[in-house]
Amino acid sequence: GALAFPDVLQGQVTNSCRRQVWDPSFNCPNDLMQALTSPHITQEWWQDNSVANFLIKLSVYSFPVVAVVSGIPVFSIVVKYNMIENGFSKGFSF
Repeated sequence: GALAFPDVLQGQVTNSCRRQVWDPSFNCPNDLMQALTSPHITQEWWQDNSVANFLIKLSVYSFPVVAVVSGIPVFSIVVKYNMIENGFSKGFSF
């Protein structure tokens, strides 16, 4: 994210952004989710358009939940496969 938005996102090595060099009081966001929900960084039409603002905030706040929930079945399949390959019975490996 910092490579795509170097003027507002905190860099991986420098821990600063271009806007902070010009304005020392500017607080660089750490990630894209933080940048999309910050009112002083986002475009004005995002703040004025309630539908766009709602969709952006919905996607930002639902992404971590969706990422975790979608990873649980994959983890369970891998664990079951490893247990069967290591000699556990099919009944024991849920």
